[in-house]
Amino acid sequence: MSPLGPTPKGWGVVRLQDITRKIGSGATPRGGDSVYLRSRQRFALIRSQNVFDRRFDETGLAYISDSDAAQLRGVTLQLNDVLLNITGDGITFARSCIVPESVLPACVNHKLVTQNCLACVTHWHTPCVECGDTVMIEVLARVLCRC
Repeated sequence: MSPLGPTPKGWGVVRLQDITRKIGSGATPRGGDSVYLRSRQRFALIRSQNVFDRRFDETGLAYISDSDAAQLRGVTLQLNDVLLNITGDGITFARSCIVPESVLPACVNHKLVTQNCLACVTHWHTPCVECGDTVMIEVLARVLCRC
C-alpha cells in the first residue's frame, strides 16, 4: 500500500521532482498573438488547445519567429516532454499528453506546464539516466490526465 492507495505489484510512488529535470510553466512572446506567423518558419508555439488527454492535436498550432523563440529559450520543449494544461474549465483543465517529434522545435505558452523527465526517452519504459530505475512516461501522462 502506498500513500496514494494500492499500486500494482512492483510499482513504487515517486515525487515528480525526483524523476524530472525540470517542471515549469511556459511563457508567451511579447506581443501575444499579434506576433504569431501565418506559416511555420522554424518554431511552433504549443498552446493549451493543442493538448488533449493522451494525444496532441496540431490544429491551431501557432508559429513564432526565431527571435521570439530566443526570448522563450527557457520554455523550449524536448521530444517526449509531458504537457499538462493548467487553465480551462472542467473539461480542458488538467489534460495531458506527450510532445510528439513532429512539432519540434517548439516552445510552450504560459497556460501549460511541462515535465522534462530524467530519461533518454526513446521507449515508454525507459531507464533513468541518473539512477537506472524505469520511468514510464506514458503512465505519467495518463496519471496527470486522470485516465
